[in-house]
Amino acid sequence: MPKTHNKTIKDLQEENQRLALENSELKKTIEKLENARLALENLELKRTIKKLENALVKANLELFEFLSDIAKW
Repeated sequence: MPKTHNKTIKDLQEENQRLALENSELKKTIEKLENARLALENLELKRTIKKLENALVKANLELFEFLSDIAKW
């Protein structure tokens, strides 16, 4: 009997199972990508914070030197 456009219940169940597995794999991939994106964002934020901390330390040193110079007058 030739295959027609009509799918059997078994065919539909198999396709549904295959799609469910594919969906699960896609969800895992999306979760991994989202975690990688968040890790990268976290790293960028840490670098920005470090730069800001370094700038603050430099500004504090300059202020201390300035105040020391004033105190010497």
